[in-house]
This record gives sequence, structure tokens and C-alpha cells, in this order.
Amino acid sequence: SEAAYRAGMRYLIIQIGSGVLLLSGALLMTHQTGSIAFEKMTLGGAATWLILLAFGIKCAFPFLHNWLQDAYPEATVTGTVFLSAFTTKCAVYALARGFPGTELLIYVGAAMTAFPIFYAVIENDLRRVLAYSLNNQLGFMVCGVGIGSTLALNGAAAHAFAHILYKALLFMSMGAVLYRVGTVKGSEQGIEDGLKALERHDRDARRRFHEAFAAVDAGFDVAFRQLFGGGRAELRLTTPDPPKGAAPDEPTEEAAETPDSAAAGGNGADAAGESPEDRPDFRPGVEMRAQPPGKKLQSLRLLSGGEKAMTAIAFLIALFRYRPAPFCLLDEVDAPLDDANIARFSGLLAELKRDTQLVVITHNRQTMESCEHLYGVTMEEPGVSRLVSVEIGDEQIEGWLGEPGGEPAAARAPSPPPA
Repeated sequence: SEAAYRAGMRYLIIQIGSGVLLLSGALLMTHQTGSIAFEKMTLGGAATWLILLAFGIKCAFPFLHNWLQDAYPEATVTGTVFLSAFTTKCAVYALARGFPGTELLIYVGAAMTAFPIFYAVIENDLRRVLAYSLNNQLGFMVCGVGIGSTLALNGAAAHAFAHILYKALLFMSMGAVLYRVGTVKGSEQGIEDGLKALERHDRDARRRFHEAFAAVDAGFDVAFRQLFGGGRAELRLTTPDPPKGAAPDEPTEEAAETPDSAAAGGNGADAAGESPEDRPDFRPGVEMRAQPPGKKLQSLRLLSGGEKAMTAIAFLIALFRYRPAPFCLLDEVDAPLDDANIARFSGLLAELKRDTQLVVITHNRQTMESCEHLYGVTMEEPGVSRLVSVEIGDEQIEGWLGEPGGEPAAARAPSPPPA
């Protein structure tokens, strides 16, 4: 933005000026001492004052601090985090190396701890508040450097290290607020904005639900046709407060057109043209309806036990096709099915196992034939059970299972479980 560009240019000018002062002081110091070693210095000549002034600009001394509160809030979210970690902390390190025990720094640091508080209290931009907070914490570090004892210098260094971490996290959190709500103005982060954010999240959740519902509904119908060899199935949203005299999911024309019924929360649009599904208090249920071949569309409660099992399997397969899970346990789901339906069920298992590890508990021979590994219990002697695991290939299926009604081959000649 234009404001960020101008702040960046001002930051550049200030930092170049600080660098020029530092270079000038270093040249004077080299001219006076004949050495370029960076050692402890004592304030006295122009060289040391220029170097201290350069470090003071970097460290945001009072009256030299405006660049910090000007540039940091205008930078990008990532840029602010990096700025908070490097610029001022390098200055603290340089002060600790060059001016430890300088009494002037105690008073400068004390002023730095105090004045930013008053600006932070009246500031509305939360990133600028953090910039003033950064200035305040720098004051404690400068005080430690000014005291100059071993304990004080170690404390200043530890504070600088910890400050890099927690101030970066604070600026990251402000970036998250800016990303989610579009502003970091404190006056705009009140209850009204919180409610708007909740409404946005609610709309996003409803949108995702309806997308998933439509996809699972279509997949449910496809899986149902595969299992039943025809027919159709569907999922419906049921309204919690249907109009009087109308079926839960089949509103009459009068209910959709009458203002009274619309106001009562029926399936028709209300007087303002708002669908009941758009109301914040709308909490629909989900109903399955199935129509096996040769029958009419009806509720799941009216189906036979085998038809209910097949319908439930179709719904499960629709869910896994929409969002595959890494693992699925099926316990005797094929018990009510006949041989023809078992064959269709086994075919769908072969599709699901491409993306999901399936564990099927079953007593059905056809289902076992579709598995790749069998784990069972055999009783070689009365009262003595033994676990058996077999990896099945196409040529092993018949040999292991034996003929229907006969003794399984594994029971006749069990092999030890694989390692």
C-alpha cells in the first residue's frame, strides 16, 4: 500500500543515517587509536558518541524511536516477525559489547520502560501497541547493560533471547487476527465483530455440510443400485418444525405460499424470502429413504432386516467414497444377506480396500474368499483352541476353506502361524 511504501522509505533513510553515523564513529576511532578492534569503550570523544548514537537509533532510544512504531505496523505479517527478531536485538548486543557499565544507559533505559506505556494505552492499532511494548522491553535490556555487572549483562542477554521468541509469537498472533477479520484496530475487535466472525464460520460450516451432504447423497444412490441391482435411495433433511398437516419433508403448496405457514418456520420461504435453512436456529435431521427394485420409496423403518443391512452398507460405502478412512471394522454386516447379495457386497469390499484397511468379522464363506488374510480359531482337540493365520492367494482359497459342509483344510493340517 502507499502507507507501507512511505513507511518503508522512512525506515530505509533512518537506517542509512544510523549506518553513516556508525561508520563515521568507527573511522574516527580508528584514526585516534590506530586499531579497528571492537572493545569496551568509554564516552569521551566524538567517535564514541557517534557510535553510541548509531546504536541508540537501532535500539530505539527516546526521541530516536519513531521509526520502530512507524515501520513495524506497516510491514507484512512475516516481515514484522523478522524485524522484531533482528534489528533491535543486534543493537542490544552491540551495546553490551561496547558500552557495558555506562551509567547514562541506566537513565535512558528507565525512560524507555516508561514512556511507551502511555502511547500504548491510547493506541488503536494492535500491531503498533506491540511495537510500543517492544520499545518498553528494550528499556529493561538497556538498563541491564548500563548497570554492567555480570548478573545484569547475563540478564539482559537472556531477556533479549526470550524476547525474540515471545514477541515474534505475539506479532504472529496479530497477523492471524489480521488474516481472519481483516483488521487489527482495537476498536473494531468488539462483540459485534466477534458475532460477525461467528456468522462467517457458521455460513462456512453450512456450506461445507451441504456440499458433503449432496456428494454423499449421490454416492448413496449409486452404491444402493450396485448392491440391489436397481432401485434408488436418497438422503433428506428433515425440518424440526414442519407446518401442521404436512409431511416432514413434503410441504404442501399452501404451506409454501401462505405467509402464516412461512412465519411458522415451514419448508417454504419466509416473508422476507429467507429459506429456513438460512436461519441460525435451523437444526435439521437426516432421514434415509430407500426403494428396492419392485417396491415404492419408503422409510428405512419399513424395510426387511436384509434390506436394512444392505441400505446401511450402501450408506457406509458412500461415506468412504467421499472421504476414505485409513481403517474400517465390519462386524457380521453380511449375516442377513443371501449369496447373491454377498457377491455384490464382496465386489464393493474389493473397491474399498484400495484406500482403506478393512477388518471383517464374518462366518460367511464367500466373504472370506474376498479377503487377503484370514485369522481364525480352530479346535484340533476337544476343548483346545488354536489361533490360525493364513495369507490367501487365488490358488489357496479353495484348499483352505474346503468344500461347503466339509472340514476345512486348515483344520485337517494346520500350519504354524507366520512369524
